[in-house]
Amino acid sequence: DRLRVLFVVQGEGRGHLTQALALDAALARAGHRVVGAVVGCSRFRPLPAYFADAFRGRLTCVETPVLVQDRRSRGVSAWRTALHTALRLPAYLQAVWRVRSAIRRHRPDVVVNFYDLIGNFALALIPDRPAHVVVGHHYIFLHPDFRPPPCRPLAAFGLRLLTRASALRADLRLGLAFGPMRPHGRLRVVGPLLREAPAGGCGETVGGPAPRPWLVYVLNPGQAEDVRSWHRTRPGEPVLGFWDRPLPGPVALRPGLVFHPLDGRGYLDALARCRGLATTAGFEAVAEAAALGRPVLAVPTPGHVEQAWNAADAARAGVARTASEFRLDALMDAAARTPADGAASFAAWVEAARADAVRWIEAAVRARRRGASLPERLPAAEPQRSGAPACLKGVSGAGAGGLAVRGDPSATPR
Repeated sequence: DRLRVLFVVQGEGRGHLTQALALDAALARAGHRVVGAVVGCSRFRPLPAYFADAFRGRLTCVETPVLVQDRRSRGVSAWRTALHTALRLPAYLQAVWRVRSAIRRHRPDVVVNFYDLIGNFALALIPDRPAHVVVGHHYIFLHPDFRPPPCRPLAAFGLRLLTRASALRADLRLGLAFGPMRPHGRLRVVGPLLREAPAGGCGETVGGPAPRPWLVYVLNPGQAEDVRSWHRTRPGEPVLGFWDRPLPGPVALRPGLVFHPLDGRGYLDALARCRGLATTAGFEAVAEAAALGRPVLAVPTPGHVEQAWNAADAARAGVARTASEFRLDALMDAAARTPADGAASFAAWVEAARADAVRWIEAAVRARRRGASLPERLPAAEPQRSGAPACLKGVSGAGAGGLAVRGDPSATPR
């Protein structure tokens, strides 16, 4: 049966938006229809135009909790985040009712929630709720095989508590991971959900012709100052950056160091031709570059526990190196040293992810309708074509290096 699907998307950062764009295309290819997308918006982080354009006519914005930056716009401030959340609580309660109204209006067969807590609360208010699927890298944090790096116990407890709360009563927890992991409860694991290129390629070139630059993506604009400080020591290295600052055009912080407003197609084009990526440790940013075979330096945002766990997981899987600050010397060293042996294996895992995610959503809806349990594994399907996804195919470059696949040793990328 063709499914009517409603997305509820957390708007913080670009990772959840990337997942929604990728899954929207995959569902359409399978004959299903995403009837609407409810997205968390905030004055601290405007919704990127590329996402708004993709869901034009289907988009509803609601105010949802966000992580508030510190005074220097480099990291996350816990007390500012808590204070802002408390002050905006009436607006968040209103958002719960708006999401509930959207579910009632669209009458979907399944709600797919990309780690948005407000959406989960709204579903709890609907007695005859539709099937409910949650999607995100965070759900592997609940897997018994996941081993987080050392951190403050209270912060670890809070992250896992938030992750559990976002998935309460979900029929399926779809965890995105750097490699296969065994089924656990209602948790099933697939590869990263990455976007495919438009028919004309990855978009118009951003940043001019060769030489190929180093690429930088920062979550908070203040982190660009760290890049500028490093660039003073290596002024001859071309660096192309992207950030979330709502500016009309690029900003040259130094000769050879230019930051652009986040642009989905422009970013993919820059990623396809860069020598390597230094990025705040968002799951999708790391995965996109690794699927290309690019070396990656993952820098967790200060105070951001999830990114610290992402970086450690990426390093353990062999898809990235980690650092505490944006000094690109480690990235240059990785580009000079790392082979590309594991890149094909990781790209095959990524290539299978979109189709597998759709099949798991279909399985969850079938199980819900029949009152049956979720199957542990998907039935055999036609072999997936190996290689990098869409615009990542046929692009040569420095290797990601040693892309070890974690999880059940008997499991292989589908």
